[in-house]
Amino acid sequence: MCNGRLTASRNPGDREPTVDDKSRVWAIAALVVGIFALLGAVCFSICGAVLAVMGVVLSIVSLSKGRSGLAIAALAMNILALIAAAVSMFAGAYLMMSGEHPLFRPPGAPVVDAAAMVADAGFEPPPLAPWPLDAGIDSGTPPPRPKTAGPTRSRR
Repeated sequence: MCNGRLTASRNPGDREPTVDDKSRVWAIAALVVGIFALLGAVCFSICGAVLAVMGVVLSIVSLSKGRSGLAIAALAMNILALIAAAVSMFAGAYLMMSGEHPLFRPPGAPVVDAAAMVADAGFEPPPLAPWPLDAGIDSGTPPPRPKTAGPTRSRR
C-alpha cells in the first residue's frame, strides 16, 4: 500500500504482455478448438463443422494480431476438420438416401443382407472346426465333470 492506493508489486523480471503474447493466446485457443473440431467431425459432423468454423475465425484473428507458426498450424487443422466434417455429412446423407444407413432406414426400404450378398457372389466360407468342448453334447452323453476335493474338516 502506497499513499492509500493499492499497487501491484512488480518484480524486475515482469513485463507487460506484448502483441505476440496476445496473438499466441488466440492461436492456442484456435488449436484447441481445432483438436475438438477434428474429433467432432468424425463423431458428430454438424458439431465438428461448427467448431471448425469457430477455429478458422480464431486462427484468422490470431494471424491478424501477429503471424506465428502456431496460428498457421491451427488454421490448417481447422480447415482439415471442416473438410472432414463435410465428407462425413455427405457420406451420412448418401447412406440415408440409399437406405443403407443402419439407423435411418426409410419405411419400406429393403434390409441389406451382407451374408446373402456374399453368398450370391459365389464365396463359400470354410467349414468351422468342431469346438472341443462340444464333444459330449453331440454324442448325447454329458461331458465329464472335473474331480474336486470334498469338503475338508478342520481338526482341533
